[in-house]
Amino acid sequence: MTTHTRRLLEVSDFISMRIPMQYRSVLPEKMQRVTYATPPSLLAQFGPVVTQDAAKFMIRFRDLTVNKVPAFRGRGLLFYGESGVGKTALACWLLAQLRAWIPRSSALFTTVPDLYGAYREPWKSEQVTREENLHQRLSSVQFLVIDGLAPLASHHLGFTAEALRMLVDTRNQGNRATFITTAMTPEEIQQELPEIASLSYVMPVEVEGEDLRHPAEDKARELLLAELLTD
Repeated sequence: MTTHTRRLLEVSDFISMRIPMQYRSVLPEKMQRVTYATPPSLLAQFGPVVTQDAAKFMIRFRDLTVNKVPAFRGRGLLFYGESGVGKTALACWLLAQLRAWIPRSSALFTTVPDLYGAYREPWKSEQVTREENLHQRLSSVQFLVIDGLAPLASHHLGFTAEALRMLVDTRNQGNRATFITTAMTPEEIQQELPEIASLSYVMPVEVEGEDLRHPAEDKARELLLAELLTD
């Protein structure tokens, strides 16, 4: 197995990856459990249906990707589970780790609203170039996180589930991994987004555990919203 040296990431690295400030850290202290049903091609590395500590799974997945195990070339993950359990934190940690361990690698964090903007129907000539450039970057970056997958309606600025499937499929053909987070259940994904459910090279991983968000901050937001609505 090849020996790799971890590069210390700087602030500029996190900015270029567009990782939000709150996710530029180590794995959450109250790390959760993950459950995954292993695709046949990965049975040698993981058991068939496994529930284990999320940190152990993430480190194992990182190491297999860094060492370019054939079955992991372009292998993506679909993190699903309830809101607040750490799906985005896991995805961002993995993104930063791969950038740090793989020399000259590229990585990018984006959200579904960002994708709406990238695929919207252009109405100005200067928008065309900007959106084509963004699509090119999303397609060519080595590791990509797409955060907040939700049911996609065709009227959402021209962006559809089929467009997302084509983006992820294009990336996979170039052995470029995509990591997706969603609060949807597998059943909801199958019903609402069958195009995504059919992506065999994106491994579903359920994230379970405590709500990692700060209750006091959430309560403050609720109170502020209530005040705004009553004004």
